[in-house]
Amino acid sequence: MKSANVFTVLTFLVLTFSFMNLVQPTPMVCPPGPCRSMGWVCDCHAQCCSNYCRKPLGSMWLYTRHETLDQPITESELSEGLKHLKNGKAVGPDEITNEFLKHLPPNGKQILLESLNGIFENKDPPVDWSQIETVMIFKKSDASNPNNFRPITLANTTMKPFTHIMEKRLSKWAETNKIIPEAQARFRRGRRCMDHICTLNSAVQIALNEESGKLYALFIDFEQAFP
Repeated sequence: MKSANVFTVLTFLVLTFSFMNLVQPTPMVCPPGPCRSMGWVCDCHAQCCSNYCRKPLGSMWLYTRHETLDQPITESELSEGLKHLKNGKAVGPDEITNEFLKHLPPNGKQILLESLNGIFENKDPPVDWSQIETVMIFKKSDASNPNNFRPITLANTTMKPFTHIMEKRLSKWAETNKIIPEAQARFRRGRRCMDHICTLNSAVQIALNEESGKLYALFIDFEQAFP
């Protein structure tokens, strides 16, 4: 199965690291209601709110080169990317197992490193990386119902260490430069659901303690958000 989306994302990643690295995001408007009128007792939301309110509206997205993101892939980064590969996983279209890459001899790892750096520096991901295979895994109940199957996407194994390295670089850079707003907790190291529960609980308690206090909340449950 070919996926143009995968190829587009990979190309965007490489181009982003090379000459479109974000310096700071466009700030959001501090939301009305409890945040302004009553203040927050929960530190996690107070920090989030202050980060937004203290910045003027209308700031532009800035682009610049960044040494950390633009430097060639190192041997240590490749080693970490290979260690991240799990054993016993199904192969993708390239039919290369994770174990094969993890147990490459030193000269084999050097060849792989040079290949990945060539892709990175030339901003030209292989066309094969745009090919994925989707396998339907049966979960439970009625096998005749498609909703009872979970799709598993199998990508090319050689792409995995590359994307892992890119993700690590981008995450570290975004955290260091405070690109990600404090309101975002998912997919961030050291953050969890309890952070948002703390914020919600604080809002509820403050609203209840106010005379005729009101609090409006909107909850969205995305069904099958990760197909």
